[in-house]
Amino acid sequence: MIYPNFKDFVAKLPPIGRMMGIDWGAVRTGIAISDEARGFAFPREIIVGANENSPANAADRRANFHSPLQRIVEIVNVEKIVGIVVGLPTHADGTDSATTARVREFADELAVATNVPIAFVDERLSSVEAEEIVGAYRIRPNKAKKEGRMRYAPTRIDAAAAAVLLTDAIGMMKK
Repeated sequence: MIYPNFKDFVAKLPPIGRMMGIDWGAVRTGIAISDEARGFAFPREIIVGANENSPANAADRRANFHSPLQRIVEIVNVEKIVGIVVGLPTHADGTDSATTARVREFADELAVATNVPIAFVDERLSSVEAEEIVGAYRIRPNKAKKEGRMRYAPTRIDAAAAAVLLTDAIGMMKK
């Protein structure tokens, strides 16, 4: 079930158990998982596959090429996930972006496929923050520059963005 109110989402969670963060994308979906105590969020993987606009041939061979929904359900079952937060892309002023409706549709499908509470979290700037984190640790930078900043392997950025979302959600839960 999707909980529009974050406090209602938190109330449905057991006191301990792993959570999942999802940074949905039309091409790549980043996945992060917390520890059981929900003290830390760790980038888990990226799923490249059957989303709209996905490449027929995944350019990044380190990524998994699956149906994102199918792979996420597998992870939820294996890791015994008790709650999921999905990054919701909005404009800087908080209004819906072109992608917002697609992310909501994905979350609706995920809610049907799992029996796990789901909430949305603001994903504005999560990818930028993830690039800064990855860059600070110098994790596999790509030497090509784009728009004046270093570009990093998408598998690292998308999964790191999911970890940023999940870390933010964990922080909100503790307030």
